[in-house]
Amino acid sequence: MSPDCEYSIQLAQTFIEYCPSPVAIFDLNMRYVAVSESWFSEYRLKECNIVGRSHYDIFPETPDEWKVLHQRCLKGEVLKNDEVPFTRLDGSLDYISWEMRPWREDNGSIGGLIMYTEVITEKVLNRLHLVREEARLTALMQVAVEPCIEAALEKALELGTRELGMEIGIVSDIQGDHYRLRSHYAPGTDLTGNEQFSVGETYCSLALQREEPLGIHHMGQSSYKGHPCYQKFALESYIGISLRVGGHLFGTLNFSSAQPLSEPFTDADKRFVGLMARWISNALESIALKNELQNAVRSQREFFSVLAHDLRNQMNGSIFFTGILKDRFDENETEEREIIGDIALQFEETNAMLSKLLEWGRDSMESDSISINQEKLQWGEVTDQVFTPLRPEAAQKNITLQVVGEAGTEFFADRILLTTILRNLITNSFRALKAEGTIQLSISVDDAVTRFVVSDNGPGMSQVMLNDLNQEIIPRLPKSPDGSGFGLLICRSYTARHQGKISFENQEPQGLRVLLELPRYPIGIGHIA
Repeated sequence: MSPDCEYSIQLAQTFIEYCPSPVAIFDLNMRYVAVSESWFSEYRLKECNIVGRSHYDIFPETPDEWKVLHQRCLKGEVLKNDEVPFTRLDGSLDYISWEMRPWREDNGSIGGLIMYTEVITEKVLNRLHLVREEARLTALMQVAVEPCIEAALEKALELGTRELGMEIGIVSDIQGDHYRLRSHYAPGTDLTGNEQFSVGETYCSLALQREEPLGIHHMGQSSYKGHPCYQKFALESYIGISLRVGGHLFGTLNFSSAQPLSEPFTDADKRFVGLMARWISNALESIALKNELQNAVRSQREFFSVLAHDLRNQMNGSIFFTGILKDRFDENETEEREIIGDIALQFEETNAMLSKLLEWGRDSMESDSISINQEKLQWGEVTDQVFTPLRPEAAQKNITLQVVGEAGTEFFADRILLTTILRNLITNSFRALKAEGTIQLSISVDDAVTRFVVSDNGPGMSQVMLNDLNQEIIPRLPKSPDGSGFGLLICRSYTARHQGKISFENQEPQGLRVLLELPRYPIGIGHIA
């Protein structure tokens, strides 16, 4: 090495030593020539005097593929990587970005390489945590649109156990000191769902004292190791939060495991549990409302109120989505504004539907005095309003939604009543298909009649049920918490308001076909040019 080159190296050493980023100069044998102070701190090196020593002695965990890259650089290549994981000797994981350039002697020959690096572990982990949190929210939203609340509760608990690394998920019902399992997900355990405990012998006695989720990742090493639950059940990890329904304490949402976790619950974990608890509280309130209304049915005049539980489910979905936006999103960003717009539209349609139901109930189901606002509609706008709130469920169940007919086809109908009819019919098809399949919505018109057909490739119906439906008898669908027949009652009543008719038949090779026929033009007016 020439004196001039040595002088240059000395200058570089002085510059690099105080460089705020981790930088090092190596010779042709990958021995340190100069190194910055931050190299030691960022890579947690205990040795301070490494000049002249081999890089591979200081970092014996260097992967072989990196050594190949070093040799390529020593032959003249400039190489870089913006993000790469680096497993350290102690098993910890760092993420780094780096760039390597060869440096040259006075005669132009390569004398070694310069390695510029940055430890980006915190930045990468933050991004990964954000991605995981968004994935959790997406999964929870898919659960929230499940039409059967009981099934949705089980799916929510399954999601929670999987995301939190737990064995048991429980929605508890607490009355005084009595703790009962309202819903649970605990595969591989002895829980049957019939167990009852004293609140004091559960960790939920601790969660009830807080507004925010309580998380304990290793009970045996915590201040709670003397708790009766730990002594009796030896549950090592727990996270839970209280549930309130109608402003009153209902119980808790909690997840637990006999195994401790290696790390404490994160703030993201607690936000996830808190958000799930908010949705579950809404769902339980909807169930309570439905039960109260069913108990209140004494006459046909009161019967309309039972139908409101369907609308309440839709409102709960809207409340849940707006809660997510409030906690997570910036309304000034384009994507979030679109989401807010969809939710606002869902609220508006639900409120309109509720107004029609209240009017219907006030004037009684036998009365023809419910108002009908027949306006000129286009097929495209109707199908958009019908399908928009149903698309998340269709995606979740792998159900294809098809529209047949020109988007510009015009006809007259009450927009709110018609979309309610079609959405109820399509929801029945969802229940029949359960998972996978096709639902088709089509339109055809002639001078006097607009015909809508909702068809699916599900199992169809028995001839007895078809006979009942076509004779205007509303059957209760067996073994289905949603099979009350309320939706079909709405369809038939709203069809009658249009002076239309509705019929049901099985189609070949399988599936159900529902035909809805309405006057194409306003009642009593006829053809309008």
